[in-house]
Amino acid sequence: MTDMHGLLAEIRRPRLLMRAARLGLACYRRERDLRRLVPDPEPDRAMATLLAEERDLERRRQAGEATYSVTHHVEVLIALIAESRLAPPAECVQSRSAGCSGHRAEALRATSSGGAGGSGASPS
Repeated sequence: MTDMHGLLAEIRRPRLLMRAARLGLACYRRERDLRRLVPDPEPDRAMATLLAEERDLERRRQAGEATYSVTHHVEVLIALIAESRLAPPAECVQSRSAGCSGHRAEALRATSSGGAGGSGASPS
C-alpha cells in the first residue's frame, strides 16, 4: 500500500484552495459526498481515484483550461483530506498483524520506564 499521508503532504496548492478545502471538512459526509466523486467507495481505491482526479484538476488549473472547475477541485480536496484522516497511518498498515505496536509501543515503554532522559526528578 502507498503511504497516502505522505502523498497528501507533498501536494502543494494555492493557500486559498487549501483553506477552502479545510473549511469544507466540517460539512463532509462520506456516505453522501464520496459516492458522488468516485464509483468505488472502498478506501484504497477511492484514495487512488481521488488522487488521480486531483492531479488532473491541478493540471487543468495550471493550464488555464476552460473545463477547470474550482468548486469540483475543492470538493475533491475535501474528500482527499477526509479520507486520508480515516486511513490508518503507514506504520500501522505495515505492522497490522503485530497489533500496530511498532515504534509507538517502543516510545511509550521508553517514556514510561524513565528511558530517554527520565523525568528529571531525583528521589529524595
